[in-house]
Amino acid sequence: MGIENFEASDGWLWRFRNRHGMCNKITHGEAGSSPTEDIKPFRERLNDLIKSEGLLISQVYNGDETGGPYPGIPKHSRMKPPHLS
Repeated sequence: MGIENFEASDGWLWRFRNRHGMCNKITHGEAGSSPTEDIKPFRERLNDLIKSEGLLISQVYNGDETGGPYPGIPKHSRMKPPHLS
C-alpha cells in the first residue's frame, strides 16, 4: 500500500472497525456450530456441487476433523455483516 511507519491513535482501530461494520467473532467450540435448520440446505447444496464437479466422496474433507495443528487455528475471526461483504 506504500504506507511506511504507520502509527494509529488509540481510537483509530475502533473507529475504523465501526465505520466498516467489522466485528470480532469466536470461531471455536459450540458457539461456532451451525444452526440445525441450516444443515439440510447445506447437504443438498454440497451434493449438487459434488455431482456438478464430478468429485469422489474421497475428495471431500471435513476441515473440522483433519487433525490439523489446533493451536495454529485462530480462536477469533474478523468479520463483516453478510449484507456488507
